[in-house]
Amino acid sequence: MLYYPNIPFALYHIIKAKNLVFYTAANPSIENAGIGTESKYETLQLIPEKYVPKTVLHLANSNVNKTLQKIRELEISFPLIAKPDIGFSRKN
Repeated sequence: MLYYPNIPFALYHIIKAKNLVFYTAANPSIENAGIGTESKYETLQLIPEKYVPKTVLHLANSNVNKTLQKIRELEISFPLIAKPDIGFSRKN
């Protein structure tokens, strides 16, 4: 519902640009221009390393102990933030 007020604004720009996906030019290096279907981890790889926080990617069905070991190797401590790699948060 947060995005519903933006629909008329987006429609205005679609008509003005005469292009349904005009917004994809805003982030050409990011898959689908960063509309929520891109990998956050892959997007971080586009940023110079000195600006990126210590990051570990835990894939589904991968060994949790290996991920925890990597966290220890990178000396990541609390607060530790875990988030989905693709998409936005949602409440079930």
